[in-house]
Amino acid sequence: MNRAGQIVSLDFLISIIAIVLALGILIQISELKTYDEIEEREWMELRQVSETAAARLVSNPELNCIVVKNGGENELFRMPNCLDITVAMARSHLAIPESPSYGFELSDGDGTLGSYGSRGNNDFIEVKRLMVTNSGNVDKSDYLNGVFDSGNNPIEVMLKVWKI
Repeated sequence: MNRAGQIVSLDFLISIIAIVLALGILIQISELKTYDEIEEREWMELRQVSETAAARLVSNPELNCIVVKNGGENELFRMPNCLDITVAMARSHLAIPESPSYGFELSDGDGTLGSYGSRGNNDFIEVKRLMVTNSGNVDKSDYLNGVFDSGNNPIEVMLKVWKI
């Protein structure tokens, strides 16, 4: 029914409302997608930092045990996958960047071997590596016989990394 002087019809109002709702839903979906992409990028960055730190843990010469001649101080070589627990652990040893700030905790079955920062309720990534641990230098004879402070078999060392 077309009345004289009617500017807006009911059909027009319903179509405007439908268009506004559709636009609102599209904007909401795009915001969620953007948030998910940012979250995924942060997880990938945290995974990369964790994997790099774990690789440095097993191969950093500053953290590795030194194999020496029996009872002597003559260094033969540094042993990868052997953690010298007398070395004070620092973020720089694990190539963990200063900014943005990351925290870490290194532990074995018996307790914490090193840490930086408080985790609180922050999400973290845990990376595990098989290593042996020793307090200081390893004599060549102990090395050849597989005698370390952690025993004859490698132990599982857990490295947790989180963003502070």
